Amino acid sequence: MSAYTGEPGKSLSKEEKALREMIHKARDLGLDQGVAFVLVWGSGCYYPQITFRILKLESHPDLNKKGDTGVNHFGVVMGMLAVMLSTNSDSGLPQRPLKLGESPYEGGILTEYKERTLFVGFDGGTQNQNSIVSFVGTSSLLSS
Repeated sequence: MSAYTGEPGKSLSKEEKALREMIHKARDLGLDQGVAFVLVWGSGCYYPQITFRILKLESHPDLNKKGDTGVNHFGVVMGMLAVMLSTNSDSGLPQRPLKLGESPYEGGILTEYKERTLFVGFDGGTQNQNSIVSFVGTSSLLSS
């Protein structure tokens, strides 16, 4: 059964449902910024589609912290996904030196499930908060 979107005849995909739950969890953790992504790739999926939800794309610099330049959360999650696709593992687990464009941050979870690979990630909080939000998204995908 799909979740109702509020539009007659339309329901949420499992990816949309997972992203909504991730954003809800991020807000529950007190986060008001960040980017979540879901990618399902595998059997019969020749052109995988990445789906995003954005709380707030960037964090502005903290003028009270010398050298703080702010964070582009979209850039961070793309770097996390790049590592996950290249190493076939969670982000933040260094199996080799990082390549240009890859991110060292935790918060991306890779799960093999029913001949598919689920890539789920979030950036916008601490690495622990990011991992919690991603776990919520992964759990949602596995339960649908």
